Amino acid sequence: MIFLFIIILFDIYAFHNLPFIFYLSSQFLIFISLFLYYYQYFSLEIKSRIPLIFLLTIIILLLFINESYNCKQMLEKYPSIPFHIFIEITAIFIVYNISKIFTEF
Repeated sequence: MIFLFIIILFDIYAFHNLPFIFYLSSQFLIFISLFLYYYQYFSLEIKSRIPLIFLLTIIILLLFINESYNCKQMLEKYPSIPFHIFIEITAIFIVYNISKIFTEF
């Protein structure tokens, strides 16, 4: 619980003082930490899918990191492609699949 409290404090600090990517990273760290904290209460089916959830979460984070660092270059090279919309749609698909894992069991 102390670890989660420290992460939440960092999250609040990142929200107010750091670029968005740090805030987003702290949100994902909280998400993964909660999974690890409640791991013992999950069913065997969900436990077997935790690595998939972690992988999907990391994919979302990497897409947002790529966008935050390369957005201007991508838009200069391809100005008519809505890159952020593709990332949002991908993230919605991934979050839907993560939610579906918990509603199947």
